[in-house]
Amino acid sequence: MLGILFIKACEGALVEIKPEYMIDVAWMKLNKTVITCIKINEILVDLQKLTSAFEILEKLKATYEITTPINQVHLMGKLLCMQLDESKSVVEHLSIFTCTLS
Repeated sequence: MLGILFIKACEGALVEIKPEYMIDVAWMKLNKTVITCIKINEILVDLQKLTSAFEILEKLKATYEITTPINQVHLMGKLLCMQLDESKSVVEHLSIFTCTLS
């Protein structure tokens, strides 16, 4: 995984605190890219045993689709509690909103 992140020039996101030289939007984008790469790798490893597109789609639906009422209520609660932080730009706020939905 570290090799993939290095090739994609994303290993800079593996630090705990945002580097001072990076703007918040760039840091959030880099962090989201790394999270996506890690999750995709995890998903692909989990799907290796499956042999058909139908099986893969069903597995992905069962794992990630938000269909249960509990998941829907939890997501709705998170969205309703979101507030615009005046110290952040609208772009950053929308990015946080988009990350919440994904």
